[in-house]
Amino acid sequence: MKFLAVLISVGLNYFWQSDLDRFDDSWFIKYRRRLETLTGDTWRDRRNGWILAVVLVIGVPVILLGLILLVVDSAFFGLLTLLIHVTVLLVAMDRTHPGQLARAYLESWRDGDQEACYLYLERELGAGELPEIRDFTTLHSNFIKSYVYVCLEKMFVMLFWYLLAGPMAVLFCYLLYQYRDSSDERSSPEGAALATGIIHVIEWLPVRLLGLTFALAGDFERGFTQLRESPLNSGVDARDLAVDYALGAMPAEFRPPREGESFSEYQAHGEEQVLKLQGLLERSQIIWLCLIALMAIFGLSIV
Repeated sequence: MKFLAVLISVGLNYFWQSDLDRFDDSWFIKYRRRLETLTGDTWRDRRNGWILAVVLVIGVPVILLGLILLVVDSAFFGLLTLLIHVTVLLVAMDRTHPGQLARAYLESWRDGDQEACYLYLERELGAGELPEIRDFTTLHSNFIKSYVYVCLEKMFVMLFWYLLAGPMAVLFCYLLYQYRDSSDERSSPEGAALATGIIHVIEWLPVRLLGLTFALAGDFERGFTQLRESPLNSGVDARDLAVDYALGAMPAEFRPPREGESFSEYQAHGEEQVLKLQGLLERSQIIWLCLIALMAIFGLSIV
């Protein structure tokens, strides 16, 4: 059933109408703040009360999902269970597809509208520290980095943990990302640090499997060399590692802007970069789907 759920979810993500908005994740901020307000006095008086905050905010929806799956188990020939699996995957993957993510950026890039590129990075890809709008070199590098990481976070990490542990694991990962991204100056810094640390753990294996996939889907010799030479310790950030693997699997002519090169001179090459990177990510997604299909054919229990 997992293979069917993955196939439906990926297919819906791919064929989703382009004029529809992505899923609204603002509910999590409201839910988190409401729960923290209701129980604030309980953990504010405790030395390690912030741990209780993280456990409740993330644990309650996961437990509720587990209870729902238990209640509807085998009902209507398993169709309800399949519907829940697909819904969880769709929400977690958030309409993420390499072509959709690149399309809006490329439209602004072709028009030379660097401000629109900047806003897209900020609003849609959640990029952190952004450069000045006129600094197209850093702007483009930030897009590539954010582009690869969003695909890792919303596609490959979710698929990996869904196959390994089912929809509850997917919801757990999704809530961790939401907790990290919704943290601000009013939030507990300890809780945000804990969520970030757990995310680092859950991304450790998927990002390295994705690096191997990049090598298979791109320039194998360069990609495998990058994978072999990259450090395997837990101190490397998945965002940096993912883009290193992706760029390592790209052709040698995949270059950053040269010193003194103007935007108009680099514009065509920058567009070509994004299109090649989009192709690498799409081929990698196909490889994962083929492997999942093979596992289903040979009857592996995780599928």
